[in-house]
Amino acid sequence: MTTIEMTGGMTESERVLHRMKSIHNERVEAIQKDQSPMRLSDTTRLIFHLIPEEALKAPKSISASELKRAAQSIRPLTEGDGGYYDGRFNADGFLLYSGREAARCYSQLFRTGIYEGVMSEVLYQDQNQSRILGANWCEEALLRGLSGYLPFSETLGLVPPFWMFAVIAGCDGARILVNRAFQRLSAYAIDRNIVCLPETKIDTSDTNLAKQLRPMFDVLWNAAGFERSLNYDESGNRKVTSS
Repeated sequence: MTTIEMTGGMTESERVLHRMKSIHNERVEAIQKDQSPMRLSDTTRLIFHLIPEEALKAPKSISASELKRAAQSIRPLTEGDGGYYDGRFNADGFLLYSGREAARCYSQLFRTGIYEGVMSEVLYQDQNQSRILGANWCEEALLRGLSGYLPFSETLGLVPPFWMFAVIAGCDGARILVNRAFQRLSAYAIDRNIVCLPETKIDTSDTNLAKQLRPMFDVLWNAAGFERSLNYDESGNRKVTSS
């Protein structure tokens, strides 16, 4: 079945969402084949995209220089309050990264206004050689990505809605660390190599980021057997996390 046949019965909104998902899936596949703008330091990865609907409905062509000037709000996906150590122009637009040989994370800013964020080393091994997913790292990285993208998009005149798509790759058999003090792990291991998190629509730049992304985080914890992310209290308020 061709793409035209698949989308023929869809509404315009459904076709736009389908095309955004296709962009995300194609980029995930390429990154998993190591066809990314930076060599990554590890094969376990958080991969996500922020896509403005207008990038498909009324696409812009933003110059690489404009992307660089607007990128002041973009922060590394890993810990720390500073900015990226390095940045350079490339054929897609402007690339921000830390580490010249192999990057733990990068942010690719495309000429269409699409943002691609990738963080590697999302798993680690404890003293018993158990594979542990850094769930807190992933949650914080997604929050950093979105919090930096919103002012970036505003500077460039990109208007909501924006859509976020995310996967965690290489996580088969990993568990989540529930209590660092007592080294208590989740009772269940993740049962697949790639966990796809639910897409999230951001309708306004003035949004509660923690509330907006909670459905994504809940599914991340669902994958290891939990009902919800334990980084929220019973009232749905986000708790202070520690890595």
